[in-house]
Amino acid sequence: MMSRFPARLATALLGAVLLAAPASFTLAAFGPAAYGAEKADPVAASVAYYGQADTFMSSHLAPCGCQFIAWSMVGNHPQLQLYSVSEKGAALLHKADLPPAQFDWLNWVDESHVLVSITVIDDSSPALKFPEHIHRASGPEAGLTRHVYTFDAKGGTLREILQYPLNDLSANGSDDLLSRLPKDKENVILAYAPDGGEYPGVYKLNYLTGKTEQLEKGEKPYQTWTADLGGHIRLASGWGDDHMEVKIRPTADGPWESLSDNPLFKDGRFQIAGFSDDGLNLYLRSSLGKGRSVIYRFDLKSKAIREKVFEHPRYDAGGLITSPDGEKILAATYIDDRPELKIFDPKFQKFYDGLKKKLPGRNFYVGGASKDAGVWLVYASAPTVEPELYFYRAKDDSLTPLLKEKKGTPPVPFVPMKEVHYFSRDGIEIPAYLTLPNGYKKGTPTPMVVMPHGGPWVRDMVRHDDWAQYFASLGIGVLQPNFRGSTGYGTNFEASGYGEWGNAMQNDVADGAAWLVDQGIAMKGHLCIVGASYGGYAALMATIKNKDSFQCAVALAPVTDLREWVDTVSSSKADRKGLMFRTVGRDKNSLLKKASPARLARDVGMPLLLAHGTRDIRVAPEHSLYMEERLHKYHKNFKMLWLEGGSHFLLQAPLRTQFLTEAGRFVLAHIKP
Repeated sequence: MMSRFPARLATALLGAVLLAAPASFTLAAFGPAAYGAEKADPVAASVAYYGQADTFMSSHLAPCGCQFIAWSMVGNHPQLQLYSVSEKGAALLHKADLPPAQFDWLNWVDESHVLVSITVIDDSSPALKFPEHIHRASGPEAGLTRHVYTFDAKGGTLREILQYPLNDLSANGSDDLLSRLPKDKENVILAYAPDGGEYPGVYKLNYLTGKTEQLEKGEKPYQTWTADLGGHIRLASGWGDDHMEVKIRPTADGPWESLSDNPLFKDGRFQIAGFSDDGLNLYLRSSLGKGRSVIYRFDLKSKAIREKVFEHPRYDAGGLITSPDGEKILAATYIDDRPELKIFDPKFQKFYDGLKKKLPGRNFYVGGASKDAGVWLVYASAPTVEPELYFYRAKDDSLTPLLKEKKGTPPVPFVPMKEVHYFSRDGIEIPAYLTLPNGYKKGTPTPMVVMPHGGPWVRDMVRHDDWAQYFASLGIGVLQPNFRGSTGYGTNFEASGYGEWGNAMQNDVADGAAWLVDQGIAMKGHLCIVGASYGGYAALMATIKNKDSFQCAVALAPVTDLREWVDTVSSSKADRKGLMFRTVGRDKNSLLKKASPARLARDVGMPLLLAHGTRDIRVAPEHSLYMEERLHKYHKNFKMLWLEGGSHFLLQAPLRTQFLTEAGRFVLAHIKP
């Protein structure tokens, strides 16, 4: 399955009382140039294109290779769309509306049935608030419910087969499809907690009747379960009070054995990439002792590494691409400036090389293969080419376009994105990506936006980025820095950001602004910082610490109080301690306060646009409510934009339009000469 939530956001109704809060400032607070009448409105023209909802958010090919299913947001609810597919293109067969909810996942479970999972959020859910304002909730009182449906591809109908309450801690995960049970025509293996608790058990679920059978009881501290290719539950892991607890079955029917004392697992520095086809080996990714992530083959009998599957000399290894039956490793993934593959299978190499010739200069993701590997779905894009879904047929080596991500054409042509590097004030080389507007002439400074990514433990790369293209269409350049702490560049680069929220990580972003001016790319006094999630946090911290670097800030769905955030997302004492170390360096609450924008609101020193979705269960809307209250208290120049019904991701067209319109006009008002 290919899913494309915005990378910048990688890391629920508030109720009438909060939504009735007065606007933070009148529009006049930003000056008449911000929202005055203009003969030509470049913002409206650009928003008409970039404010659209994506025509598809993810896609998954049926085992037959003759159909695929996708979903998109229509209004405030997800909608499934089933298409037939052939060399002639895609033809819509059925639509099915789901209730207003957060979409979780979908997966084909046989030739004609798709399993779908969504989360329904009650208006009063504690997940929308700080833990100190309401006790941690589980079960029905959490106001979060997981609904699992079976979609019948033949009739185009939906049937709910499972419903259970969620814990507000695990609302962004909880259930996990572990196996489609290749030899079973009616059942799958699902991990979830029926009582809404923190520790899921493992269940066999009949996706035709909804009948369940418990296979493994949920128990502390295990929160993640893994099955082998045959559907046998073989591994469980979770944070205990002191370290990561891991248990494993060396054989499919053997007893559980602990791996918690193994250095590979004890500190939690591993990710499971899958089991071998014979079930005797585990593929895992670890950075232990290497300085970057490497994929290994781990022998379950001897409990030791037996082979290095893939290592890149500079970048972290990603994951593994396997054959449709999972039995053969085709390639390993990694990212330099673009997604790349290390291919092990000659046939797959030929296929991949052919795609590169057919889609020159594009990033493409291969997935959704038919059962016989004769048909593939391919998602392709480039900075100057809009994302599009294709149908590849091996027998005649043909590639057919299916769906474009957006309708129509942009008002201004897309522009390239290129890799650049600059040095931080303490000498660390920072990779970044630069997008310059049409008509830019070298040596002529232009207004710029610095746009740090979300996460923060992710990274940016050369790709089609809607926000970068949107600002470029307004005549504004964009710099996207992979500040220290970003992933993909090895353990040392990531670890150099540990404990540096609001400090060295923040300096890296500000140093990017200084570099733009030094290079003659940006105009001094004409820079703004824009970010979402962690990027929104960095934008808020810039209003406090980087007043000489930027003239304005836009923050979407930001964390504003680190103590509340750490308490919200930590599952145990050990997990909290580790998160404290990665955030502020020590397990000391006073350090969290010193790096929290809401606690420092007195020092905000530039115009600010603050925005938050009211149904965000990733970063509670109360983060922005608290920031809003503090900004009011100190009479700061800001505007609060509540995106009613919005999640952590801007998926609905009205909310994208609202946010991009406000952000575009706000930035133009403050940095356009």
